[in-house]
This record gives sequence, C-alpha cells and structure tokens, in this order.
Amino acid sequence: MRIGTGRLPRSIFRVSMPFFALLLGLCLLLCGCEGLAEAFAQREPDPKGAVAHYLSLLEQRDFGAAYALLTPGARRRVELSAFVDKHQSISDALELKGIRSEFLDFSSKETIYKLRAVLRYESAVLGEFAQNVSFTLEYDRAARSFLLDWQPSNLFENLETGDTVRLSTIQPRRGEILGSDKTLYAVNRYAISVNLRPALMEGGGKGAETLKKLAELLELTQSFVEEAITARAGKQDDAFSLRGYAPGSLSDAIRAELLAIPGVTIDESSTLPIRYYPQGQLLSHVLGYVSPVAKEEMDAAPGFYAGDSLIGRSGLEAAYEKSLRGTAGKSLDIYDQNGAKRACVFTLPARDGLDLEISIDADLQRRAEAMLSAADYPGVIVSLDPMSGDLLALASNPSFDPNLFAYAPDEVTKKAQKAYLDDQSGAPLLNRATQGLYAPGSVIKPFIAAMALDAKLVSQNDEFPGTIENRQWTPQSFGRWIWPPITRVSDYTGPVNMTNAIAKSDNIYFAYLALLAKWTRLQSFLESCGFAEAIPFQIPVASARFLNEGADKENLRLLADTGYGQGQWALTPLQMAYAFGAFAGEGSIMRPRLVKALRRLDGVNYEIVQRVESEVWKEEIFSSSALGRISPMLKEVFQTGSARGAAIEGLDLRGKTGTAQVGQSEKKELSWLVAYVNSGDYDRLALVMLELPADSSAAKRNDAIREMLQP
Repeated sequence: MRIGTGRLPRSIFRVSMPFFALLLGLCLLLCGCEGLAEAFAQREPDPKGAVAHYLSLLEQRDFGAAYALLTPGARRRVELSAFVDKHQSISDALELKGIRSEFLDFSSKETIYKLRAVLRYESAVLGEFAQNVSFTLEYDRAARSFLLDWQPSNLFENLETGDTVRLSTIQPRRGEILGSDKTLYAVNRYAISVNLRPALMEGGGKGAETLKKLAELLELTQSFVEEAITARAGKQDDAFSLRGYAPGSLSDAIRAELLAIPGVTIDESSTLPIRYYPQGQLLSHVLGYVSPVAKEEMDAAPGFYAGDSLIGRSGLEAAYEKSLRGTAGKSLDIYDQNGAKRACVFTLPARDGLDLEISIDADLQRRAEAMLSAADYPGVIVSLDPMSGDLLALASNPSFDPNLFAYAPDEVTKKAQKAYLDDQSGAPLLNRATQGLYAPGSVIKPFIAAMALDAKLVSQNDEFPGTIENRQWTPQSFGRWIWPPITRVSDYTGPVNMTNAIAKSDNIYFAYLALLAKWTRLQSFLESCGFAEAIPFQIPVASARFLNEGADKENLRLLADTGYGQGQWALTPLQMAYAFGAFAGEGSIMRPRLVKALRRLDGVNYEIVQRVESEVWKEEIFSSSALGRISPMLKEVFQTGSARGAAIEGLDLRGKTGTAQVGQSEKKELSWLVAYVNSGDYDRLALVMLELPADSSAAKRNDAIREMLQP
C-alpha cells in the first residue's frame, strides 16, 4: 500500500500584504492573541491517514515500525517479539501480497477516535478476502500524531487475545471412474474400521486373553495389537483404528464377536476414507490403484496433498491423477486456548476432481477375465469397436485386487501386498496388454500381403516360384544365402498363393514377400502402420518395434523373418489389436479411446467438462483395393484354415492366428488369435494372446475368441 503526501500548489500561498493585515486584524478582534496562536498550531487530525500508514507498514512487513505506532497500553499487553512473530507467521502462511482498505466511518470523543474499515487481503494462497475491523486510536495533541490501541481483532474480526490462527487444507473429493453403462469401477467410500478404546477394555487393554482373542479375530499378531495400544497410551483420546476392511467384507459372525469385546466399536462412515473398487479384480490393470502419498511427493507438489491423501500409482488412477484429485481448498480458522474452533476467517472451497466416463463394456470385461482365469496361463484379451476405436474390454492375467492398496495398510494387508509385489514370476501388477512386448508371429502376415498388393509385387493369385522340400525353402534369388532355410509349420494341398498362405499361415510365402520388398519398402510400410512407435493411449503403452537400433540390414534372414512376425518384432497386444482393426474398418487404424468424457456433478446436473471424440490415428495404411482382396482370405482362415476350430455358426468371422517363440526358450510359445465380426448389429474385434507351453492345443485360445465375439 502506498500512502502519498500531497503538496498544496504554490499559488495558494500568493496573497497580498494588505489582505494579510486585514485578516490578522479580524483574528485579533474575534479570537484574541491566544486563540490565534492555537488556531495556527493545531492541524486537523487525520485518523484514516494514520491507519493507512500503519497498514502500509504491515504490507511492507516492517512489523517493528508498525509496533512503534502502538499505544503504551497496547505495548504492555503484547510484547514486540510476540507482535512481530504473529504478523510474520500469518504473512508467510498466507503469502500476503497486499492489504487494501476501505474506510467506512469514524467517531471521536475528545482524543479517542474509533474507525471502522473493510480490509481486503490479497493472498497467493487464498486469493482476496475481506474482513470488517474496528480501530481505536489515541490522538496526542502535543505530538500531533495518533497511536493505535492495538487489539488482535485489528487483524481479523473475532480474533481475541490468546487465540490461534490456523490455515488448514480442505481435501477435494477424488473423481470416480464409471462406465458408460453406469457400472462403478472406482469410488470413494469408508472402510469398515474396527476401532479400539483401550481405556474401556478389561485391564486397560492389557488383559492377555482379551488381546489374544482380538488378535485372532482380526488375523493380527498379539504383539502387533499390544504395540498399537502402547503407542496410544497417555493420549487424551485413546481410541484408534486397529484394522480396516473393504466394504461388505466383514462377516456377521466376526462382527458380533468383535463387538462383544469391551472397548471395541465398528465404524463404517467416518473413520477410514478409502478408494474402493466395487468390482474387485475386474479391470484392475486399466484402473490401476492408489496408495497413501509419500512425504517427498507432498514436498514436490506443495498444497496439493495432505498427510492422508491418496495418489494414483498406475493405470487411469495415475494417468489422470491431476484431473481426478481436484484442487485442494483452504480454511483460515480461529481456535481458542483450549484448541476449540471459534470462528472461520475465510474458506477457499476445494474443487472436486473430475469423474471419468470410460468405454468398457462390463459384460465383455467379465467374459474376458473369466476366459483368462479358465485358461490358467499368463495372457491378454483385448476387445474393441474397430469403427469408433472404443476399448470394450482389456484383461491381463495374472491380475490383482486394487483394494489392497487403497489405504494405509494393517498387518494383514501388508502381507498381501508383499505377496503381490514379490511375485516376480507371475508379475500380477504388469499390464501385459500395454506394457508387455511380444513377437506377433503370423498375425502380421495380412499386413505384409496388403503391402505387396499395393506395391504390385505380386497378385493374389500369383504362385510362389521357389522350391519347397521337407517344409523348407532356401532362397536363391536374393543374394548369397548363408543362413538356415525358411521353414513352414506344415504342408498343405493346393497352390502356394496369397489366399492359401494366409489361410494356412505359410511362413515361406511371407518370407518371400519380405525379400521381394527389400528393407526400404518394407520398413517404410511398417513405419506407416505405426509399428516403430507407441500407439497413443490414455494410459502408458510401450513402444513397438520391428527392427532394433543398429540392426544388420545385410542380414537377409532377418528381413525374411520380419515378413512373418519373427526376427526383432516386439509390440503390445493392445497395439496389435488396434492395428488389425484396419481390416475391419476402411484401412485406417483408430486411436484407442478408453476415457470418453470427463464429468462433474454441478448441483443436479452431471455435466460434461471435456468430451473425447473418436479419432483416426493412421489413415489408410493400405488401399481399399488391397482390403477388398484380403478380407475374403481372412474369412477363409475360419472356414478351412488355422482358425477353423474357433468358428461360430451364423457369424461371419474374419481374422488371423499366430504363433511365436517366447524369447530364446523353446519350451514356451505365444498363441495369438485376432478376429472381428461385422454383423450389422454390432462391430467388434477381439484379440487373444496366451503364453503356453510349446506345441499346446489351441482349444483355450479358440474358446476365448468365441466367447468374446458372441453377441
């Protein structure tokens, strides 16, 4: 605040001597000499200016100078150090930038002036807020100045001597996650909290039999219970939460036995706020999970989190953390000497987080997880609408229960968490659909066929010109061949052309197409399909590749292997599924859409804050002509080819199988099947990938694809 002093213009003082003499004579006649002296010695008191000057010192944080303006009585009531500390701490906490004053009125009686004003504080933390305050000033005639009879209420209305001012954080409601079909996936609830008040227990919480029974009922160790009780000893309110349960998970029998123990209560509505996943393990890799915020995370984002805040660790919970968490509010409150809240100075309301509306079809998601569970092998199922790009289901096996991580864990929960985190072989927290990188095997062959047709390397009826002996072919026309021959899985009758090569999944034919294309053409095409980058998605996806950095392009065997999905291929099942959607659509790859809208409840209106539109990612990666010729071949795969065991009577299925080796092991293989149906009633694509022992039956894979494509 800048308090200015005005100067009267010189012209005001330019009066003639005769006029001055006349004025002096009149004063002598009317007032006498003594009255004249008093009239000139006294200036008009300005209480507003005095308060404005005091406030300017507070604004400048010159609290010592401000203290010098207090009356002797005020300085006896509050020492300099206390005055400075109080103002300094409040200024620092609120990050005050300025104080503007609006004076209302004042009254005076002799030398005492009372002034009412509105103070408008400008705070970096709270924004602008106003306080109605009253100042009492004493006018010193000799010094021609005012002194402030300071009271705590000069700072904030209702503030009294001995009170404490506290700035607290108001935590926003975390946004929830629900499907377009209204299925609830992640919500805010209270855990079932088993609370204990040791003072009411037999023996003050030290009875061995009682502790033993309590520990057994809660599946805790007796030492854990004893340590928890000891930690609360001597506290005014010794009640505390001993263990939390997810809503609905505490049996009536255990509940009754617990409540029979003196000092035990059960609360389900106020003690333990948690993030609750009502569907349990369903969709866990997509949703992710939350856990209590760490101190370093609080320090990195000051003002966003409190000690009991939850933070997203994976999946949507992490990817949309900023939108879901909302914006914390603040409350500036006055507390009396007993710690009771007396008044609220100002409240900056919290801004609740946004809800996520997701595209998942709950029925399809349940089907996917049931099929993976029945298969009993690591694997992935993805289902999508190839026209809109909506993700309908995504399941990764093994899975996990996100409810285990939703709040500060007790002893039992810690053990369960550790079991999950230590399970490196199964890696239940790994989302294989978005983070697992796998060779696609023969699923890639239709793409190579489309490239060859568009480049006019071959026609669909052209027959393979080489010689195949014992299911093997050694290329002779592409340079010196020093590598092992190319091997097909099995022989078949009929011409070795594109139709049969796709239906029977012939490695030799597609190695031949890759060698015809050479690296320049093949690499350009595969990059145009997005196979050298990560498909954009609303949760993180690992980047695809078909050629390692620094790979030897003189290696013709690597070129040939790339043509049938081996070599250095590595991509996620999610990206493979969406890429294959180009055959179900019009040759374009859709951008995956999981979050369809961000919503906020405004009164009774559930308004859309942001809508996510359907969008093409890679446009027309092959021509409609190539698509028209390949589509019947994909149908043949289900009629006479490698997927005939997955056919569904009455449904026109089209797709491709694939098998790939897992790393360098010959004991495991990846079994792929991706298929789509354009029935007129619904458009759906599904992908199944299982990590199976080598030479396993395709029955589990086929069962899963049938289940996912049924109406």
